[in-house]
Amino acid sequence: MESEHEVSTPVSAEELKAEIAVLQEKLAAGEDVSHELEEKEKALANHSE
Repeated sequence: MESEHEVSTPVSAEELKAEIAVLQEKLAAGEDVSHELEEKEKALANHSE
């Protein structure tokens, strides 16, 4: 699995929202992705400032 921390490509707000939706589904399915979800939500919040 690729490390997302090394890639610094700017992500659009739409892409972030899509990734957040996927992570929320994984979380609902019982996967431990809450930290990732938190990071994406922070990124989206920074994006919309």
